[in-house]
Amino acid sequence: MDSIKILSSLNVSTSLKQAKLLHQKIVTLGLQSNIILSKNLINLYISCQDFHSAKLVFHNLDYPLDITLWNGLVAAYTKNHMFNEALHLFEKLLQSPYLKPDSYTFPSVLKACTALGNIQSGQMIHAHLIKTGILSDVVVTSSVIGLYAKCDLFGSAIQLFDEMPERDIACWNTVISCYYQSGQFAKALQFFQKMKDLRYMPNSVTYTAAIASCGRLLDAERGEIIHQELVNNKFLLDGFHGKFLHAYVIRNNVGSDFFLNASLVDLYFKCGRVETAQNVFRRITKKNVEAWNVMISGYVSAGCYLEALAVYNDMKDNFVFPNKRHTDHKDIVWSLLDLRLIVEKSKILQIQIDSFVIFKVGSLVRKAQL
Repeated sequence: MDSIKILSSLNVSTSLKQAKLLHQKIVTLGLQSNIILSKNLINLYISCQDFHSAKLVFHNLDYPLDITLWNGLVAAYTKNHMFNEALHLFEKLLQSPYLKPDSYTFPSVLKACTALGNIQSGQMIHAHLIKTGILSDVVVTSSVIGLYAKCDLFGSAIQLFDEMPERDIACWNTVISCYYQSGQFAKALQFFQKMKDLRYMPNSVTYTAAIASCGRLLDAERGEIIHQELVNNKFLLDGFHGKFLHAYVIRNNVGSDFFLNASLVDLYFKCGRVETAQNVFRRITKKNVEAWNVMISGYVSAGCYLEALAVYNDMKDNFVFPNKRHTDHKDIVWSLLDLRLIVEKSKILQIQIDSFVIFKVGSLVRKAQL
């Protein structure tokens, strides 16, 4: 009866203080080896962000023979960026003579490897998955593909994708991004089209990569061919592939996404469609730093220096500040230096461009391109 009452309390408790009191009661009653109580207590500690106490409860179990206990703690470590702890617990699981990791264990472990860039552990896990047959699980395989892509092993990622009998949206997104990051923009768009042909519904991640690929290609001839195809299908377009993607996003009710909107703005700037880029930018209801970044860099790359300064001024007025990550981009830096001289001489705008903006704004274009 005591264990039932405690279990009920664990299920409704939300505070760390309650967790500590219930933990004390469990120990007092000698129930610390009860797997069900321990699992729920661990989950409560995790929800309170007390990972040290969760770990103590786990290690005080004499025989933690429930794989869901291990999976829950590994997933919690990974979710909270405790990647080394996740891998350490996984290694301990592999040493257990009574338990084996399952298809729910590996996605979290592979995510930890990906975050750490630990390709050696990831490849060992891949080999283990092949031997055990768990690689047939689409979520697990997608996680391996993600690992290889993050570690710049695009060939391995694409090969594994090609071998998959079934796929999910995550692995499609990963392989499209692989082609984009490796400079194969036409191939990225080819897979984007193939994905839709196979009735997979793209999400904002897919569209961001596809739109960015359009921006890099600038293939007018291909754009005219695609334009004609889409006009025949009664899409409202101009003669560029990217315009189709924008129309597709609106038509299929794809939710607003910061990176997606930033990619659209960047696309239209690259194609010389400044007015369209402005219209997309104005429709963004909540502009994050990415949107402002791309707008400023787009104006500078188009030679609209005063407009770039005006947007920068608007950004500051909206209490949004440039990224702190530094990436050199000499063309942008020198353009802004020249602009500062123009402003100082003509007194057109009284905007102070400090060294922070000059040397940080390079990241605007680079990040939009990537």
